[in-house]
Amino acid sequence: MVLPEALDDAVTRRGRGSGWRVGDLRRGRGRKCRRPRGDLLRIGGSLKHGYVSAALLIARLQAGTRQHPLAKAMLEYGKLLRTLHALRWFTDEAFRRRIGRQLNRGEALNDLRRCIFFANRGAVRHPHHDDQSTQAHCHTLVVNACVLSTTGYLQDAIDAQRADGHPVSADAIAHLSPAQFETINPYGTLTFDIAGVLERPRRALLRPNAR
Repeated sequence: MVLPEALDDAVTRRGRGSGWRVGDLRRGRGRKCRRPRGDLLRIGGSLKHGYVSAALLIARLQAGTRQHPLAKAMLEYGKLLRTLHALRWFTDEAFRRRIGRQLNRGEALNDLRRCIFFANRGAVRHPHHDDQSTQAHCHTLVVNACVLSTTGYLQDAIDAQRADGHPVSADAIAHLSPAQFETINPYGTLTFDIAGVLERPRRALLRPNAR
């Protein structure tokens, strides 16, 4: 867990490098985080080791009629983290490129999920929660199997390119995503014996009065 003083210094350094004024931020939010510093560290340790869940912690802090001082400190701590993220986003081009790649990978994975989950127009029709969970788990299993299969083919393609004398850099590999669905046939393969169908005799007509 990052100490409030470290956040305070980091905001100051990035603010000076960017030409922004952050004096009010240091005097206001930093002071609110420094007072309950020990409580913040204990909460961070409890969350990391699984002694308490984040949902239970937020529910307890919001249970009272008045906002708990620790809740205010956590709110200001979150604002400081978001401020650091925004400053890094605007000042670090490599950081922006890395986030863009991650977003593209996430969108590609969502496209793969939509391609596979085509039955019932992508709607979950099961009324019970257990059946819905089973369907979601099966969907995740199939998606992971497709990603694993595509990953193997991507590695084979990279090895083939390198074997032919074409260098493949690590930066180019970082832009690849195994969440591809162009080569996946979600409907399966249907085989029909045309000759057998043509040679098969016609079935007898059904008589309305026959029992």
